[in-house]
Amino acid sequence: MTVILTAVFLSSFLVKSAAANCHGEIAAFREKLDLVSNDNPKRQKLTGMFNKAEKFQNDKKKKRKCGNILRKAIKLLEGSGNIVGKNALAPKTLNGFRRRPGSRPIQIELGLLETNLIPVYPNQVSCPEIDHIFGEPWRGPVAGQWHSGGDIPSTWDDPIHAMADGVVIAKFESGFRGIQLILQHAPKDTGLDVWVYTLYSHFRTMPELEIGQRVRMGEYLGPNGKTGVPGKRRSPHLHLTITFAVTPKYALLIGKKASLMIPLDGHFAGPLALMRRHMPIDTHSMRALPDDAKRVIIAYKKENGEIVPPDAKIIWPFVCR
Repeated sequence: MTVILTAVFLSSFLVKSAAANCHGEIAAFREKLDLVSNDNPKRQKLTGMFNKAEKFQNDKKKKRKCGNILRKAIKLLEGSGNIVGKNALAPKTLNGFRRRPGSRPIQIELGLLETNLIPVYPNQVSCPEIDHIFGEPWRGPVAGQWHSGGDIPSTWDDPIHAMADGVVIAKFESGFRGIQLILQHAPKDTGLDVWVYTLYSHFRTMPELEIGQRVRMGEYLGPNGKTGVPGKRRSPHLHLTITFAVTPKYALLIGKKASLMIPLDGHFAGPLALMRRHMPIDTHSMRALPDDAKRVIIAYKKENGEIVPPDAKIIWPFVCR
């Protein structure tokens, strides 16, 4: 399966009236067009629509045409691949993933709380370890937030690797997460019964992978860093967010201040839940496990490329040395 990105954020370039000034909408559309995969058969048509709208933006007599063209482009984007518009998301899902004030009960329902799992790192090699766990109160500057992923400190430029086979569906720089890349993993990629999304944050530089590009487990994604990290004292680290859903559909809300990927009917999962490498992976099931089942043995990649254990389909995002 090939997943092709066409980023849709309706509210950022919705033309409120046909005669509206198109400058803002044109600028937003340009950003979204840059995220459309070159092998997307609709890219040529979208580019033509953009160029035409751009010609009309300063023409008082043709502003109406500019708005009409952009509305048609929105519809074309929204109908592409697995991308859905914001309006396709259930209010509960949208509010829970946006983590707005008052949404904590929804966040808990969607799995954003501690899993109580315990990582078991290998003895014979050293792996970068989590130091800020998933689901606990966030240590950042905004009060009342819970940590949506796990932080794994490592050295500057330490290579970050794909945890499983998958497809690049987005990459951007946004807010406290800085430079980010998101992979979508089909059930055949992980051996799980759900579609999994791994989001890697704080790269030092933008990964060179192309949108729609398929990657293999253990493949290099980009250099570890701390872009977007608030506070000077925090060391370079990977912020790793895991989400999942039963369908491959998802929304990409791309904005100037913050961007967000939300799976259709999605849920949060902790990195250690994914590292169990078998179902279930939802937080509430993890919390219900007996104590002797909460220890999670970490599968990993060695410097020589060896995968331990050799049949693993999901591995730690850093090489263990």
